[in-house]
Amino acid sequence: MLLTVNQGDMKQFLLHMRKDPGRPTISFPPLNLAQMLGMCSQIASAMEYLSTSRCVHRDLAARNILLTPNLDLKVACLALCRDAYSRDYFPQHQQLIPLRWMAPEAVLEAEFSTKSDVWSFGVFVWEVFTHAEQPYANRSDEDLLKEIMAGGTPRLDFSPNCPTEVRNVIQKCTTLNPRDRPDFSELVVTIGSMVADSHL
Repeated sequence: MLLTVNQGDMKQFLLHMRKDPGRPTISFPPLNLAQMLGMCSQIASAMEYLSTSRCVHRDLAARNILLTPNLDLKVACLALCRDAYSRDYFPQHQQLIPLRWMAPEAVLEAEFSTKSDVWSFGVFVWEVFTHAEQPYANRSDEDLLKEIMAGGTPRLDFSPNCPTEVRNVIQKCTTLNPRDRPDFSELVVTIGSMVADSHL
């Protein structure tokens, strides 16, 4: 059993998987590739369901995923209820936005869609494979916003342990033009085949 509660916050779980000096350690067995891909597959399927129901999440991230002891994941939206995640949000136009997880069109024009959720999903996959590192951790919110406003596309740094196929999925999800991003049905198939291959 991985957690002592019925449901927990995925970001906290991933943070406990990291071996940060000074962080109290809880003995969780390391996640293997099949488990990490399985997590991504579950969220892709959940987001496919939401998108076919014409629902746009707007804040997909590990902090908004519930995790059961059996590694069953549930999409939620709880982060703004917890002070622990206040640094994940940036004040803009009298509201807090999850800048580091947002597609450029959502930041610049408040244009939220299934394709902006796909961008956030790409960042979520990156979180899974970095054990909840902060996206663009070496950059300030202000610098990121300046780059986006100048028409740039911030690029995530990949760990050496991130498989090439996973990097490709993340890069496709975080393509500047929303039309060039895959939809969730495509992602379900792509990640599902990676899950199948990881069990071989």
